[in-house]
Amino acid sequence: MIKRGVRLLILGDYPAVRAELRNRLALDDGIQVVGEGTRAEMLSLTAARQPDLLLIDLDADPRQPTRFDSAAAIRQVKQQSPRTAVFTLSICDAPDQSLPDLSSADRFFTKGRDTGQ
Repeated sequence: MIKRGVRLLILGDYPAVRAELRNRLALDDGIQVVGEGTRAEMLSLTAARQPDLLLIDLDADPRQPTRFDSAAAIRQVKQQSPRTAVFTLSICDAPDQSLPDLSSADRFFTKGRDTGQ
């Protein structure tokens, strides 16, 4: 029997953060990392890779020329792929601190600790 595990897609603007997440999470036999990319690639990668779970680092690279609307993209993912869970990750202590409305996300995590939301 083939063990499938949770199909995980990692998204974020910083390649080093994505690589660290991928390397750590790939150590778990129950997780299959199916790809990674920037937040701007969220919709296309979700459609192509059909993950069970998106892990999105919300901390934007200030060198990016435009601001990406993560909240709108998460709402679209949930409409197009309702069985895909969306977990968000940020340095902010709470989802309402300088972050968009993330009510469409299934879980919000703070880097360093879980807020339980």
